[in-house]
Amino acid sequence: MTRKRAVFFTAPVLLCTALITALAGAQFYKPNREARLAVTLKNKERYIARQPVWVTVMLSNQGREPVLVNSRMLFNQYPLKGEVSFTIEGPKRQTYLLRKMVIPQELRDSDLAVLRAGETRERAVDLSELYDVRKRGKYKVQVLYYNSVDLEKEGLKTWRGSIASE
Repeated sequence: MTRKRAVFFTAPVLLCTALITALAGAQFYKPNREARLAVTLKNKERYIARQPVWVTVMLSNQGREPVLVNSRMLFNQYPLKGEVSFTIEGPKRQTYLLRKMVIPQELRDSDLAVLRAGETRERAVDLSELYDVRKRGKYKVQVLYYNSVDLEKEGLKTWRGSIASE
């Protein structure tokens, strides 16, 4: 009789544990392949533990018309003010958060750039400085570019919205 109770008790506990583990992972965003802009992440396949993790964020105009973008590409936690955010899931489905939030200055005219058809803006960053990604194991990283500021330059209005990498 004791054995049956143990089985009935253990099965729900294991199910709840599996469900909590599945829900605890990072929240990734669905990429918009139809957008005029595309954001991609250029990185190496492997990094050495406890060494810098350099990646490059690339923002590209996939459309035929020029697009006015916020090109300072400030890193912050979405949806706080900034333009670039990372979603990182590491070993054991652990979510990594930005170590320090940023309070950005107001946008200046020099922060805006016109991306002509096919042009790309790039910004390199060491993820190990922004996030505690020094443990060994596999990581899944997604970059999100976002802008909610309305400005004009050269007769164009800034692109507004958010886009995620694959």
